[in-house]
Amino acid sequence: MKKIVTVVVSLLLVMALSGCWAGDVNSGLTITSAAGAGYKTLRIEILKDHVEKPDKNGKVDDNSDYFPNGMNAVTKFLKKSVPAGFKIGFREEKNKYVYSVTYSFKDIKDYNAKTKQLIGSKVWAEKKLKDATITSVAAAGGKKVTFKEDASLTATSVLEVIKKVYLNPDVFDPTHGGHEVITIDQVYALKGISAKVGNSAVKTFDMTVKGKPVTTIQQTGFIKTASK
Repeated sequence: MKKIVTVVVSLLLVMALSGCWAGDVNSGLTITSAAGAGYKTLRIEILKDHVEKPDKNGKVDDNSDYFPNGMNAVTKFLKKSVPAGFKIGFREEKNKYVYSVTYSFKDIKDYNAKTKQLIGSKVWAEKKLKDATITSVAAAGGKKVTFKEDASLTATSVLEVIKKVYLNPDVFDPTHGGHEVITIDQVYALKGISAKVGNSAVKTFDMTVKGKPVTTIQQTGFIKTASK
């Protein structure tokens, strides 16, 4: 807990004393079958220079300094660095750049295998990560399905994707033009993890609540059984 608080305080201090703003990250998962089929997207937003900071403490003025060869170089690198089957999306909006990493899966076993592939088996083992689970209960016309996983699966997935960029000097400069080095913990902030199962509403877990870190992502919904 002390480490989490220290990182948050450090991040806020960096943003307050400089013209940068950490990338906002959100994740969304949708389960479409009782077996656990579905798709997941990690979304990363990077504010453009001269945009007002979300905390109203001045304007962003040096985010571009972190990307010495521009955003196209980042996009090309990500497309080459993620495993086959993962789709990199990129679009430019008026005030920000938006990246996404999306993958689909045929069941919960496939989801766990692909998530492990994105994270890397070595990191998975080092952090002792555990597979997500799907359970179901028969209901009229279908099944009541529950998806459950440790929040660290998404948090680590995000970290490993961003780490690839952070460690490549051709696409990212942690000194942002020769200034004090920014750490990877200060580069981004995981804001929310969302989950939707069948006909359920989207449930979003706030990852920024101080003192009460989210440890489990769980959502239940009804999935209709295909008629014969």
